[in-house]
Amino acid sequence: QILGKDGTNLLTEPAEAMIFVTVGTTSFDDLVKEVDSPSFQEQAKALGYNRLVVQRGRGTYRLSQRDPAILEVESFDLKPSLEDE
Repeated sequence: QILGKDGTNLLTEPAEAMIFVTVGTTSFDDLVKEVDSPSFQEQAKALGYNRLVVQRGRGTYRLSQRDPAILEVESFDLKPSLEDE
């Protein structure tokens, strides 16, 4: 048995494949809109990704509600630290 940092068994439990998009403190709504599109998320799922985390920064665009069976999506404006992401 080989355990990951979170205690999961790396030999039997699938690893999380995550896409992390960050714009820092700027506004980059075009990028956020693109990763929010159904075509992007379906392609990400087809490539084996199961989670999308988006830091929106100062942008005004808010992600749509999508089917979490396709991709688990989390978004936020800013955080003091991205260490846990």
